[in-house]
Amino acid sequence: MATTSGLRQSFPTLRLLAAPFRWFFRSRRRVMAALAILLGLFATPFIWWTVQLAGLPDIGDPFDVAEFRAMTIPDERNAYVLYRRAAERLRPLDLSAWSRLPGRKLNARWSEADPLLRKSVEENRAALELFRQGSERPDSLEPQAGATAGAATVLDIYQAMRWFQTLSLLEASRLEDQDDMAGAWVWYRTALRATRHMGLRGSVSMRWFGSMLGVPVYRRIEKWAADPRTAREVIRLALNDVVACGALVPSESYTLKAEYLTMERWFEGPFVPGRQVISETLKVWLKSRGYQLDSDRIRSMVDAWRKWRREPERGRRVLRLVVANWLAYLDTPPDHRPAPDPDVVGPQVFYAFGPEAPAMARVVSPKALDRWLQSSPYAQAVIAGWNLNTIRVRERANHRALVILLATELYRRDHKSEPPSEEALVGPYLKELPDDGLGNSP
Repeated sequence: MATTSGLRQSFPTLRLLAAPFRWFFRSRRRVMAALAILLGLFATPFIWWTVQLAGLPDIGDPFDVAEFRAMTIPDERNAYVLYRRAAERLRPLDLSAWSRLPGRKLNARWSEADPLLRKSVEENRAALELFRQGSERPDSLEPQAGATAGAATVLDIYQAMRWFQTLSLLEASRLEDQDDMAGAWVWYRTALRATRHMGLRGSVSMRWFGSMLGVPVYRRIEKWAADPRTAREVIRLALNDVVACGALVPSESYTLKAEYLTMERWFEGPFVPGRQVISETLKVWLKSRGYQLDSDRIRSMVDAWRKWRREPERGRRVLRLVVANWLAYLDTPPDHRPAPDPDVVGPQVFYAFGPEAPAMARVVSPKALDRWLQSSPYAQAVIAGWNLNTIRVRERANHRALVILLATELYRRDHKSEPPSEEALVGPYLKELPDDGLGNSP
């Protein structure tokens, strides 16, 4: 039988290879240190994933969602009650086929309109009358818009309102062709008030829709007012009606809440804007380095990154904090609102959380909130189009321009010349110059 000393002499290389192991296992301290290092290597990714959201509180919904969704206004004041009835009777054209034919203009005047459009006006007179009656109401609340509707429902609302706007402008131009300028104003007024109703109690999207639909209305009113057939007293009536439309001012707070409920649901869907941004960025980054990856691989990489960064949970928490910050500002009386925090360097503006903000939100400084926002492509993509200041300025600027236009037309007719300044319109034609959207009345 071979002895141990004999094996050592026969296999010296094996003895040398085993020497480090014998040295290592002779010390219990060395063994424990190695086990700790291995455990740390395995645990570090999990710990890192766990602390990804440390310091980012989940405040829940930043306002009482149930109360917001339960909001109602009396049916006799709600324009959308009649808009809905009108939409049920509406028989729109198949625009997908009609618009592809050459020479077809949806916003053409009656004398230039396609016979199919003229026929549509005649077929929809009952629905159009309901639409006009709805525009006369002082308030509007679409029960399924903004706060509770999906994108398809909002699109349906927009398409119906868009079609009614087309019919209203056609009917107005038909009456103009008959020299009935006062009758034409009735339908221009209808179209104008409807655009204001769309954004009065809706999401950011509905306010944009209303603003876009208002552009052809403003252009038509401008030509109508300059027409010599339009009597001075009719223009005076139109000016009073347009000034009254200034009272249909959307609530920034309501818009923000409605948009939050719309966007918050996007985090659960496959087409979250942030996910698409990451995917497109990754495609460009890889392609620029000569890599060729198919869409499935790109999608797998995005999903892996998303899970590692704990999205969409990160984006949802950031979104709730952002909305809480802005709501606290908007719900504060204008003369007590704080100035923007100077330490915020990102594109968004944040303010110091006041006592009206949720208690958990107040532990996050505006600067920290900005950093969290920059760390979440999901939250950045969702709120990218939430520039309420831009929307408000555009709405007020359009309203102001229309008021000045009609008042200027009255001045021309009375003085046979242009007004020397806008201030010259105050007194005989206007009580005051309208707000320009920035809180100024130059």
